[in-house]
Amino acid sequence: MTENNNRAVITGLGMICAIGNSVDEAWNNAINSVSGIHKTTTLDTTDCYADLAAEVKCDTLGDFEGSEDADRSAQLCIKAAGEAMKDAGLDDFAGDPKASVIIGSCVGGAVSISDYYEHGKKASDVTKMPISSIAPQVAGQCHAGGVVTNIANACAAGTISIAYACELIRAGKADVVLAGGSDTFAAVPYAGFLSLHALDADGCSPFNRCTGITLGEGSGVVVVESYEHAKARNAKMYCEVLGAGVSSDAHHITAPRPDGEGQMEAINKEKLSYFTNLAHEFKTPLTLIQGPASQLVRQTTDPKEKEDLQIINRNAQYLLSLVNQLIDLRKIDTQNLTLNYSQFNFSKFLNTTITDFSNLMKERNISFEKIYRLKSDHIYSDKENLHKILFNLLSNAIKHTPDKGKITLHANQFIDKSNKLMQFISVTNSGSIIAPDEIDKIFNRFLFKQHIFNQYRLAI
Repeated sequence: MTENNNRAVITGLGMICAIGNSVDEAWNNAINSVSGIHKTTTLDTTDCYADLAAEVKCDTLGDFEGSEDADRSAQLCIKAAGEAMKDAGLDDFAGDPKASVIIGSCVGGAVSISDYYEHGKKASDVTKMPISSIAPQVAGQCHAGGVVTNIANACAAGTISIAYACELIRAGKADVVLAGGSDTFAAVPYAGFLSLHALDADGCSPFNRCTGITLGEGSGVVVVESYEHAKARNAKMYCEVLGAGVSSDAHHITAPRPDGEGQMEAINKEKLSYFTNLAHEFKTPLTLIQGPASQLVRQTTDPKEKEDLQIINRNAQYLLSLVNQLIDLRKIDTQNLTLNYSQFNFSKFLNTTITDFSNLMKERNISFEKIYRLKSDHIYSDKENLHKILFNLLSNAIKHTPDKGKITLHANQFIDKSNKLMQFISVTNSGSIIAPDEIDKIFNRFLFKQHIFNQYRLAI
């Protein structure tokens, strides 16, 4: 579980858009099916096939000191940020180095770009154009003294800003962050999407068969705060941000792969990171169990007590092996897994691993046969990883062998064409076989197939 001082919670909401100049107004209009899409009044759309836009109607955008130095995108964001801070019960940050502002945008100061080229190329418009001008404008109004930056990642910019805010909090670099996004409707984005024929002439809406999008404008800002900071000031908490992932599969300039492989890869990496962290949490107590258990096995002289303690010790070793495998998955994924070669007795190694499963096979009346054809007792290999491979083969064999069935371990050695001694290990078991049309699926994760013994076969 995440430590309290690393948890990120949402304590304030603010927004302005075509259907409302506040969170409550926008929410009420949304649930009452009020549309904010209308014929644009700010651009000349003569001879254009699409003339609709979702524009903000607000007479108080410029009601703050220095508004003349801010593009409309910054003005929208300052409006939303003010509401979010008020909702969170926050006032001026007074230069607090742990108060930050992270704002995302797709086109930045688009209105200032249009004004520059259409109204005399004023130098004052230049500083309003970049996406990087928005967050400093917001920080200037609330006097945030921490990290201040913008995320320029198109449609995902606002969401990534929230993710970045959480990372700052979890790294201990911020206590509270204003995070969100802001964009305006202007000639530059309109002309671009129009030339791509990406706009819908009739206006788009959720869950319909629209032929394109309808451009709009607005800003949404949330207050992201550390759990401890919010708790200390008795702030209300809307929710907790548990995590985030970012993917870019380079399938298309504006679209991800239709099969979602890029998103799934990001999710899988996050899951792997979670399980790796969990594995580390389990490893210490398991080691503390295994140590005393091994010592008791050596000290006891009572046969029945020794047998029970050996079962405890073996299962602790088994769980520790599973934990180590989870950790190794992370190492493999990050290409940090190294092989540690050493010389050891191969037949003794095989027999010791088999012993770990003797009680399980005895309980289910599974007969076991081992067939060794070894040219040398000693081999040079990575003993730990070889143990994991054999352990998994035997574990799966026992899991999918019916009671009173049979398992056979084959261990052979042969000399390859380069005159090297090669090891061959195979485990076979009685029971159902994999159908020919399913063989290509055996490496699919989490693939289950029920067989005639009413047990389940799990893909490797």
